[in-house]
Amino acid sequence: MACGPSTLSGVQSTDDTICPAGFARCRMSATSWTALRMLRHYLDPGTMKAKIARCVGVSRRTIYITCGPTAKWLAYSILARLQLTTEDRIMTKRVGKKPHSQIQSANDVRPGRPAGGGPVVEVQDLRKNYGNTVAVSIDHIAVHTGDCVGVVGNNGAGKTTFLRLVLDLVAADRGRVQVCGEPVHRSQAWKTAVGSYLDEAFLPTFLTPREFLHFVGGFYALQRSHVDKLLSGHLELVDESILMGQGYIRGLSHGTRKKIGLISALMFSTSLLVLDEPFSGLDPTSQLVLADKLRAKVAQGTAVLLSSHDLVGVTELCNRILLLDKGRPLRCETTSPETLSELRSYFTSQQTVVEKTQDR
Repeated sequence: MACGPSTLSGVQSTDDTICPAGFARCRMSATSWTALRMLRHYLDPGTMKAKIARCVGVSRRTIYITCGPTAKWLAYSILARLQLTTEDRIMTKRVGKKPHSQIQSANDVRPGRPAGGGPVVEVQDLRKNYGNTVAVSIDHIAVHTGDCVGVVGNNGAGKTTFLRLVLDLVAADRGRVQVCGEPVHRSQAWKTAVGSYLDEAFLPTFLTPREFLHFVGGFYALQRSHVDKLLSGHLELVDESILMGQGYIRGLSHGTRKKIGLISALMFSTSLLVLDEPFSGLDPTSQLVLADKLRAKVAQGTAVLLSSHDLVGVTELCNRILLLDKGRPLRCETTSPETLSELRSYFTSQQTVVEKTQDR
């Protein structure tokens, strides 16, 4: 039975033709009252972090959710979970920006290498401040095919913010980031050329690992059967009974959740791989397996950009080190036999500065 005007999560329904500024509109071609009850479960702030999304209205064939960095991800998750038809579409309208007529499907874009042998990632005059605090201030950095760049620095140095700027998860105050020759803030085409995993906030915990990886595979235009074949190459990270089982991600341990997220970034053929603290929280065996997989990716020509606090591991794995301090690069050089001792000397001097400050 088609759904009529209703109230969801205590919010009055809105007209089907209206999309409030700043919200994402998820239009469904066929929805029943049962589906609406499922949507209420998935969108209720009690079962999903309110900072990710909050349902604000339902009409005959449309729901509205707050349009944040993960709004489209969430909406597509809902469609995948409800197994709605391929006619379903998601449209967005952001404050101060023109609405997209339609979000591109994974079939419209193919992963590709940068044209003309240019850098996979190029950053120019990049600035990001939070109030009076400088989060990132980088004049120029280029990451090329086959590079493995390790981003190191103390807490608050700007590592995660830099990775989020590369992935267009936060807006820069100034400057430009290009991935595969495409400005990240103007284009969607680069996204299927990138694999990434930053933290658990990007995992839809109401899906099983297999459902989640099928969902991610859809962005790369891959059939579920193909994704299942790719999963067989990652069983050394996660046991098959977990990876192919019916248990939800929310019921897994922190380490296993992280492995699922890493697999979602590693299992596809991409030009760029972006990882934030990939080795943190993993057991020793999984750390060795992950390092081997990253070396294999680099050997295939994938550019890897990762942050880490493990100086020994990052200098062994990466061919370049980017050292950040208060958002500014102190060095971005090719690794050498002296790199580890130089980094240790730098961080030892930082510890001395902190101790002197505390003594005052």
